[in-house]
Amino acid sequence: MKEQGFTSSKMEAEGFTLIELLLVIGLLVLSVGITTDIVLTLVRSYSKTQISNEIEQNANFVFLKLGKELKNAQLVNSVTATTIQFTNKDNTVINYEVTGNKVLRDGVPLTNNDPIGGVDVSCNGNCFTQTGTNPTIIKLNIHFKQAGSPSIAFTGSIDLTDTIVVRGTY
Repeated sequence: MKEQGFTSSKMEAEGFTLIELLLVIGLLVLSVGITTDIVLTLVRSYSKTQISNEIEQNANFVFLKLGKELKNAQLVNSVTATTIQFTNKDNTVINYEVTGNKVLRDGVPLTNNDPIGGVDVSCNGNCFTQTGTNPTIIKLNIHFKQAGSPSIAFTGSIDLTDTIVVRGTY
């Protein structure tokens, strides 16, 4: 005799099997892992770009300011490995010095060596070298690197060199 309302002799349980659950968990772990890797790559890339930009901005500022003033100088008074002193058109004496991981102009820091966003400045050999006298030619050779403890992912540095002819000396 057949019972009413049942067409099958066995009742099926509702829900997921263990294999289905393991497959969903595996796919979820895979997608979370890939997403995490993409996010970490973007964060590292941003950090690397930020460090490079800070170093370049500091280096460009120093070189543009020093280069412009030195080109327009009337007389170079003295040159040592880490200092240069010159007289501008207004007969004002200007001193540049690389000391304490900073570039100083008349004792005022032009660079920032804070651990976050700063740079350490040093010389590769001599920062300032006079190579000619008539006209006066000055060679600049300055090294800029990331200040503070460098991140494990990226450490940035730039070596800048320039040769400047002092216009007021010819």
